[in-house]
Amino acid sequence: MNNKNIKLYLELTSDLETSWIDLWNKSDHAHFFNSLGFFKTCLNVYGINDYIVVTYWQKKSLVGVLPLLKRKRYGINSYSLPGGKFMEKSMMLIKDNSPKIIKEMIDAILISDNFFLSETEFIVSKDMLNYYRNSLAATISHSLYIDLEKNPFEALSKKNFNKIKNRITKNNKFLKHEHIQIIDNVILNLIFEIEQKSTKKLSGKEIFSKEINRSYFKSLVKQNPGIIVADLIYYKREPFVYSLGILSKHDYIALHTAFLSEYKWIMPGKVLLFYMLPFYKNLGIKIFNFGRGDTNFKHEFTSKYVAQYDLYLSKHLIPIIWWRLINYIRRLRIIILKTLNSKDSEFLFRPLNYDK
Repeated sequence: MNNKNIKLYLELTSDLETSWIDLWNKSDHAHFFNSLGFFKTCLNVYGINDYIVVTYWQKKSLVGVLPLLKRKRYGINSYSLPGGKFMEKSMMLIKDNSPKIIKEMIDAILISDNFFLSETEFIVSKDMLNYYRNSLAATISHSLYIDLEKNPFEALSKKNFNKIKNRITKNNKFLKHEHIQIIDNVILNLIFEIEQKSTKKLSGKEIFSKEINRSYFKSLVKQNPGIIVADLIYYKREPFVYSLGILSKHDYIALHTAFLSEYKWIMPGKVLLFYMLPFYKNLGIKIFNFGRGDTNFKHEFTSKYVAQYDLYLSKHLIPIIWWRLINYIRRLRIIILKTLNSKDSEFLFRPLNYDK
């Protein structure tokens, strides 16, 4: 590696941590998932010891961070992000999202290996496809969001708005919203308990039955106090629906929501939003992000979304041919097994060059 702007770290140092935090605070492209705190959570929960942090420096100032670890992607050794399945956005942090800097950072590793970067922004994916011949970018997620600087309910039909509003009005004296800025073990265990009695549990879609997932959220809360927040709605003093989310850089990102199955009659998810959206708007939050996944429920409140991509890069043609084949099979499978109430089959695994 001859690029004097590039420096590779095999462990976190105090200087790197300080510079990373400073870059994150200054960058317009910073979000929770490219923060030092999230990286440390991943190291702790997943027991990661062997990793590389690719950094880019200009005049002794850090302007780019790309944490990587080596693992197989469909049988092919590749460098990839250590974020795990709960990573909502890419862990790459570049001050101005300069494609030149991103390419130089990737080149520092790609000279001897393959690359797989998940949840990559559209513009970054497009730029890298132009730079690298042996490449593939496929849609991996749509994140729907609401602009809280406008009327948060402007996309909701009048009929649905009145239906939810009337449900709240009829039960108003029994309902209470609680926002929890600092989550302790009592609240976290309460959240775990609600999910175990939820409709997600009944349909086999719960996540907290697995200890690794509980450990992940415990670590997330512990290492990021005041950033990981919770919202609960009570009915006659019984909490029946919750939302776990991230407050960061004037954005709220929903991580997980569930409700007690016996309260389905009150439309828990919609009632929760009727309390949360005005609350966060008054806090000065600009964007309410529903998180990954494109569902009919979310589309009732918004049609706005951000697309993100799985980005595959290689110095050789064979790995890309293999990855394209796998992606084609995944695309075909999700079309055939289209899920009710989900719009994922309309876009998931679609190659970027088809999204013009």
